[in-house]
Amino acid sequence: MADVEIRVKIDGVEYTQEQLKDLASGAKTAGKEMDNLGKETKKAGEEATIFGDIKKKLGDMKEGVLKVVRSFKTLKGAIAATGIGLLVVAIGTLVEYFRSSEEGSKKLQVAMTALKLIFADISEFAQAVGEKIAWAFENPMEAIKNLVKPLLITLLRDSNLLLK
Repeated sequence: MADVEIRVKIDGVEYTQEQLKDLASGAKTAGKEMDNLGKETKKAGEEATIFGDIKKKLGDMKEGVLKVVRSFKTLKGAIAATGIGLLVVAIGTLVEYFRSSEEGSKKLQVAMTALKLIFADISEFAQAVGEKIAWAFENPMEAIKNLVKPLLITLLRDSNLLLK
């Protein structure tokens, strides 16, 4: 049998049978790659949508945080409108002053020393009162006698003064 060679001419270009098979194979491969390109493009679009959503969510979060900040400013004004609230705001302002300046921190140190002395005295007094209360519960009869005796003496003395 004799070999037959078939040639095809397309748009003025002549192709052999082998070249046409290669061309068909290349076209098939290109078709598959185009499908893959479509899938990858779709994935990229979905990812872009995800990043777009994230950007939107972060924008929403920023807006929410700004609303909270504005709310706190309004809350500060509302607290300041009350007597106790004004005191709280004043104390907060003082604390900020004491933290931010050297002069303020020195004044705070002097004030804190005075407060320590005052609270030490109050603590000492509270401890003495606590000891007396504990003693009264441990010795109830003696505590009642010690309480009633001065009252009776005062009452009798005052009643004698009235009778005279």
